[in-house]
Amino acid sequence: MAIFGQLHDNIFQLFSGSNRHLYARVIAAVYTEFYSGASFASPLRQDVLYQVHRTLRENADLWAGEEMLKALPPPPRRLGRRRIKRHASGAGGGDVLGQRANHVYARLLDTGWIVEEPYGFNTQVEMPPGAMALAEQLVAIEKGLDQFFAGVVAEIRAAVQAIEQGSERSLLALPKAADTAVAFVRRLRAIHASLRDVKRGLMASGDLEDRIRHFIDEFVDRVVIVDFKAVLTSDHPYHHRHEILRAVESIRTSHQRRAELARKYVQANLAADEHEAWDLVEDHLSSIDGTFASVDDFMIRLNAFRAQLEERLRNTVRYMERADGAVAAEIADLIQRMDAIAERREALGLDPAEVPGALLRHDRPWAPDLAAQPRRARQEVWPERIQRAKPDPADEMYKHLARRFAKLFAPPSDADLRRFLEQRVPPSGTQARWIEIATLEDFLLFDEVRRRRHLGRALLDGQFTAVEAPGYHVSDWIECPNFIIRRQDQAGTEGLQ
Repeated sequence: MAIFGQLHDNIFQLFSGSNRHLYARVIAAVYTEFYSGASFASPLRQDVLYQVHRTLRENADLWAGEEMLKALPPPPRRLGRRRIKRHASGAGGGDVLGQRANHVYARLLDTGWIVEEPYGFNTQVEMPPGAMALAEQLVAIEKGLDQFFAGVVAEIRAAVQAIEQGSERSLLALPKAADTAVAFVRRLRAIHASLRDVKRGLMASGDLEDRIRHFIDEFVDRVVIVDFKAVLTSDHPYHHRHEILRAVESIRTSHQRRAELARKYVQANLAADEHEAWDLVEDHLSSIDGTFASVDDFMIRLNAFRAQLEERLRNTVRYMERADGAVAAEIADLIQRMDAIAERREALGLDPAEVPGALLRHDRPWAPDLAAQPRRARQEVWPERIQRAKPDPADEMYKHLARRFAKLFAPPSDADLRRFLEQRVPPSGTQARWIEIATLEDFLLFDEVRRRRHLGRALLDGQFTAVEAPGYHVSDWIECPNFIIRRQDQAGTEGLQ
């Protein structure tokens, strides 16, 4: 795989020992300090050593002490010049913390996380692209996978609306909008995974105090305040989803707009030719459409899981409160009072098995009349005529409706589509907004006509043609852009405007 050509063979070796948490913290600190900003300047060796030294000092408790310390390697030689031999000074001189910093720096060099290059009389430190990508993910995980989603949905809406309005400079914003939509789905999945982690941690807590602390720290602070606040406030998909879906549908139905997008994709080397560019445009539009069309179901699942988690915590608190010392004292007092009644049973004239109270008498489960009765002799089986069972009219109607329902949602055949258009399209042609949809079958056939129109103007081997028209088809079944349907033998569209 190409991934192994971009990474050092031993790049994951740092995370196999007891100091893996310390190495992860050092890599994240070095990447954040020198390689995650907007500056292109490369740090020097002493700068990186100082950052490693400071990270070790701040996280001294993470050092396991099971590694043999390595010395700091000499700087790389510069070709073509004689080098003056100097002592390779590290961070901190001869103290223990400085030796550990030199050891960690040497390990980063050996495993390919950083590389050194001579620069004049100094040594610059660079981070390879593959290691930089891994370090970026380490930083994201260390921050709790929190991503800045302020304006994500608004950004997608602005991009698709600008493309719909015909902005030439916004055509290449569609791939970015599609990637952002996919990232939004990943964020929702990350929130769902966070809820599962909180649930596992909540059930693993030993006592009520730990469970409440875990619920407040993990669920309220990390999930509700950070994640749900970003999703359920200004970026809630319900705010803009209908506008985004309408704009995507408008772009899909506009042949001119899709042609402009395909041409722009070819110019930007996103596709080899226009045919591949058309497919790529359709993929990007489908990605955005699928994201915001299915986000309702995912949000319902997310809120249901959150409600279950809160209900489980309430049940835990209620049952654990019943098991405290006060309840145990009440149970002990009840047992003592029942013992006192048993001692005075004869004086009170009570049955030995009877306990005074408001409960009904419960008969014992054993008695002579409750014994099992002997089985009767098995009756002899005589031959007789077997009658065919008459079919139940309700079952027959159910089977008929089930077959009809399955056939209804099967892809419509050309014959059904041709019969529908011949019934609805007069010789002079018609518009989509004039077609009346009365039944579910009419809706499915109309939707099939609308979808096939995206593949080209000709329908059913050229027997009908469909072209764009101003306005919208609005009914109880669907709302979509208008279009004109003509028969093959029509000369024009007179009378349709």
